[in-house]
Amino acid sequence: MLFSAARAALTCAATPLGGGADAAGSAAEGVGLCFASALGHRFCECFETYDMLVPRGALSFEWGWNLLMSIRRGDELGIARCDECSVCYVFDLLSLPRSACPACRVVEDRAEVALSLATVQA
Repeated sequence: MLFSAARAALTCAATPLGGGADAAGSAAEGVGLCFASALGHRFCECFETYDMLVPRGALSFEWGWNLLMSIRRGDELGIARCDECSVCYVFDLLSLPRSACPACRVVEDRAEVALSLATVQA
């Protein structure tokens, strides 16, 4: 918990989160800083959980923070839920057409590999 608080303080000090309007539309700087601090703290807790669950994860703290900020801005990346498997995934808002669900693609790829192995063995 102390580690999360320290990271949140460093993150909020190093990024321009508190200035201007926050997500609730408040223009008061004090409210913006409180929101930024809470956001940073929640992100740190989430990243610590990720770090415990994925021992050698490819996502660093900084990349995770930049990913979160990009999704929050909503101009490059978005979050979608697959209608078939209900998995949530990050996608590029600017790509046309939108790519298929990564989880469904993995299942399809495995099915194709299994089919080709069965054909080769027969």
